Amino acid sequence: TAPWTMLFTQTSFSSGSGNLVIFIEPPYTDAQIIAGQADAQLKSFATAASKYSGQLIVPLGEEVNCDNSDPWGGAYGGNTVASTIAAFQHEATLIKGIAPNVKIAYSSNNDSCFNQPSANAYYPGNSYVDIVGVDGFDFGGQNWNQVFDHAITPLQALGKPIWILSEGIVPMDNQSQFITDTFSGAKTYNLQGFLYFDGAGWTLSPAAISTLKSLTP
Repeated sequence: TAPWTMLFTQTSFSSGSGNLVIFIEPPYTDAQIIAGQADAQLKSFATAASKYSGQLIVPLGEEVNCDNSDPWGGAYGGNTVASTIAAFQHEATLIKGIAPNVKIAYSSNNDSCFNQPSANAYYPGNSYVDIVGVDGFDFGGQNWNQVFDHAITPLQALGKPIWILSEGIVPMDNQSQFITDTFSGAKTYNLQGFLYFDGAGWTLSPAAISTLKSLTP
């Protein structure tokens, strides 16, 4: 199968090859999205996405349950649980109406922050979501089960295919073991896929890359 590539964009379509996971990070609050201020840009994104030949997953409201600094965050000033759900529904309806080939993902963090409710509280409803995703990172001294078990279990109740949309492991920990445990956890929870965030500070060691390659079907 074609490889998956993780990309981030405000609202423009990010070109790439193969299968893409494109996180939309709009510079708009929930109220602005609901009012249609992002519509023109989202329509342009969806039009380009509708013509893409590879598979496309588009997470909306990235890590909504652990964000107070981005305009889409659940704890961002003025946003509420109801508004984040309405904003997600608005974006998903617009994008899918133009690009039915896109799979819309609900993106949660493995832990809620800033006194926010659980990830499930922000869930916008099955008719708006194709994939449920969770992000989780080992910041040091954690194993895979500690990062993901408590997060994945409640998401299973939503009845959608589950992906790890982003995971990372600090270099000083046993990255090879974490990767091995990722594959084991994927089988345990019947995960449909996982993506590794290979950004600054999260680069996999040669040994971990070798482990990843040896376990990849």
